Amino acid sequence: MLRELHFGSILLGAALVAVIAAGASGAVLASSRKNGDDRDAIVGRLERIWLVASVAVVVGLTLQPGPGGFGSPLPSMLDPFAPLGKRDALANTILYLPVGFFAAAVWKSKPRPVVWATGLALSVSLVIELAQFVLPISRSAQFHDVVFNTLGGFIGALAGSVVFQLVREPKQRVADAPRGE
Repeated sequence: MLRELHFGSILLGAALVAVIAAGASGAVLASSRKNGDDRDAIVGRLERIWLVASVAVVVGLTLQPGPGGFGSPLPSMLDPFAPLGKRDALANTILYLPVGFFAAAVWKSKPRPVVWATGLALSVSLVIELAQFVLPISRSAQFHDVVFNTLGGFIGALAGSVVFQLVREPKQRVADAPRGE
């Protein structure tokens, strides 16, 4: 599985997200201890760091030169008959799961965090596919990549929304519980 560039890149990307975000998280935690920040402020900063790290890795992986190196771009995203492989579709979906998850975390206080997170995944995917179309990096810009990237962002956002709802419910029960006098 690691022999295929796309899956190997995704595994490398997942490790890179973890390393970048862990380092930044450590810096935030150290800084927050000195400043005496409350838990919610710290968690909010950490969620934003993880979202930015996820998007940065997606951009880095998808805009690296393709197998042909630098040169003319491959087929256009306007070609609806471009080959669609099951592995490619799965890889594109998995790549955007963290983006959706952490976007839902950042926007959990908004009325529709899943919609916001899915919109971010769609926007990032469209910008990347347009860049692949325009830049001479021998990468093919495909419409189905946008579809599967957005699907990954949506699934990640749904998972994040469920997780944050489960975490929030126990807090609300404790806050709503009658206090003994």
